[in-house]
Amino acid sequence: MLHGITDFFVYSGFKEEACSKEHAFFAFKDYLKVFKFSKFFCRLLARIARFFFTFSFADYEKNTKYKNAFFPIVLGYNTIDNEIHWITILVKLGDLPIVGVSVKDSNGVKIKGQWESKLIDKKIDWAITRNSSYKYLFGRGTFCNEVTEAKILIIGVGAIGSLVAKTLVKCGAKDISLIDYDVKEPENVCRSEYEFQYGLYDKTLELIKVLQKNSPFVNVKFNDNNEYFEFYIKTLHKDKTAQKSYEESLNQFDLVFNCSADSDLMHVLDQLKLTTTLINLSITNHANDLVCAFYPKIYRFVQNQFISILDNDVDDLYNPSGCWSPTFKASYNDINLLVQFALKEINRLYKENRNKDNFTLSFESENNLNIKMTKY
Repeated sequence: MLHGITDFFVYSGFKEEACSKEHAFFAFKDYLKVFKFSKFFCRLLARIARFFFTFSFADYEKNTKYKNAFFPIVLGYNTIDNEIHWITILVKLGDLPIVGVSVKDSNGVKIKGQWESKLIDKKIDWAITRNSSYKYLFGRGTFCNEVTEAKILIIGVGAIGSLVAKTLVKCGAKDISLIDYDVKEPENVCRSEYEFQYGLYDKTLELIKVLQKNSPFVNVKFNDNNEYFEFYIKTLHKDKTAQKSYEESLNQFDLVFNCSADSDLMHVLDQLKLTTTLINLSITNHANDLVCAFYPKIYRFVQNQFISILDNDVDDLYNPSGCWSPTFKASYNDINLLVQFALKEINRLYKENRNKDNFTLSFESENNLNIKMTKY
């Protein structure tokens, strides 16, 4: 990322083109042989010098605050491995490697008011550059292609959903959509992927910022700008037209994670005719257990686990003044541990092309040192 100046120029072939309010001069050549690079570089610098002298140089000379600023010249080219490599030269704006020379006519007489730039020898200041292609960024490990290449939707981006989203991005996912109607409040920060500095903020909008900071290769967005998805789908669940519309909307995804902790929404989603893979993730109070259920018949399985099998304490909930409903108690560490274990298992199921069977994760001992997986 390049910061600090006002104009951004892209160099394509030998054509300068103003593009935005950022600041650098980019040049790209499809392929550069070593013995041709110096010729290309000289021609490029000549163009840059002419640009500075005829347009920007005078402006920067008048504005003293730019005297010690550096103007990056970024040169890119394809390598023999079909990868793009970039090198960067830093040019000090107050000490440009050019000098103004009067333009002369055919008789050698100076033409009044006409000048051209000429390059002079200067030591090159090279900036450090690093390649950051998808291959390099995730070369040390990703989820399997069936997950990273999938079109993913996450419904509910609270404690569980935000962890799922960030983990997927960190593991190479490229296409994620988010749905949530809620606003992030200060008390949400301690056990989710949100940041205190943003204050009260729409959860989906802040999470999009967080995810994009972690990977430039993820296309993350607020799904269809449907802020009230959860409300409308529950209200209109008996309307056949609305039901079909929601089925079509959800079926455009390869993977849908429901992390909303909303039993009514879980029931409605279970009634739809889905071709996508719907995965429901729920955690018991104090994060003693995690339940992972795959469509269909999610609602029945999850309810049975929470009511009849797992020890879910419904009395000792977190219910501060002003909170619209009680929520489970658990630390970031508790939730993260179970969610990461669950995502690891989900990735394994896809990687090994296994049946998508429901499972639960439970801490076995009083010291919470062992996690037991039970498959169904």
